[in-house]
Amino acid sequence: MKKIFLLLILAGLLLSGCNENNGENDFETIPEMSIETPAETIVYSAITTSATIEKTEAEVTEFSFPTEYEYIGSFIDGLALIESEYIDMDRYIGFIDESGEIIIPMIYPLSYKYYQSYDDMSPLFSEGLVNLCNFEDRKWGYLDATGEVATPFIYGFARQFSEGLATVLIDNYDDETREVYRSYGYIDRTGKTVIPFQFENARSFSEGLAAVWNEEYKAGFIDKTGNIVIPLIYYGVNDFSDGLAAAYYGDDWNTCEWGFIDKTGKVIIPFEYEMVGSFNNGWVSVVKDEKLGFIDKQNNIVIPFEYDYASNFHNGAASVRIEDEWVTIDINGDIVIN
Repeated sequence: MKKIFLLLILAGLLLSGCNENNGENDFETIPEMSIETPAETIVYSAITTSATIEKTEAEVTEFSFPTEYEYIGSFIDGLALIESEYIDMDRYIGFIDESGEIIIPMIYPLSYKYYQSYDDMSPLFSEGLVNLCNFEDRKWGYLDATGEVATPFIYGFARQFSEGLATVLIDNYDDETREVYRSYGYIDRTGKTVIPFQFENARSFSEGLAAVWNEEYKAGFIDKTGNIVIPLIYYGVNDFSDGLAAAYYGDDWNTCEWGFIDKTGKVIIPFEYEMVGSFNNGWVSVVKDEKLGFIDKQNNIVIPFEYDYASNFHNGAASVRIEDEWVTIDINGDIVIN
């Protein structure tokens, strides 16, 4: 059985021709690691941005990490996401600082098949750490703003930190059944487990509570000690916003409709809507009879149900679509931009 040798060579030679730093770099060498595999040997370097894949048939394939990016995001706390073009169905991402220096090289794959939902496709720094998927075995972990490893890359999936905690996924192997069981729990910034791995799914904390799912895939909410504060009885929930959370409830999937609950689990807005958004400045978009409108926290209709789509209100205006035409309306429902 051959081994995969993961060699992270942190040297400044490649970068010396790209920026003026007198050949000086503050990179720290990361210790050599190895993982057993029967199929191939991979050797790669974070700074030389290359990987060699030696097949069992002695066929050698060179893989080069991208060095040029085609997308750059907005700067947040001095760093901006950079993203390469597609390479073998993957994009690779890293981060640069405001001087254009690459702080985190583009060696981390960004691909739909490694993310669990569209909401997870935002590898941005949150509370000083960023959740990333590594190249060699597609495990997840966190880096800090200097590119140093904050928690090991050992998780099956990891979401952004929120309110001091992050939800991560681990795989547990049962020796008796020989099956792998996946479960979610919560860690702090040091990687310490704060809430045990026991949930079928789990989302980030919002307004002090987090949505979790049990083995029957019923949802409810826990607090930061892991106590269940809203029973896991719902077929779906959204995060808390403006003190309320959307919940999907009924006798079964076929009879479920959306309503809103408060942090005690009390029903504030009845379960009577086909789709809902999240409250923003006291209003929320909801769908009834296949048309969209807006209601307030007392379930009063503030914008009639006559739209096919609508954005949230921002600075007193929202974009809406009616009869295949996009217009902008104000808080009275009057068209201000046609």
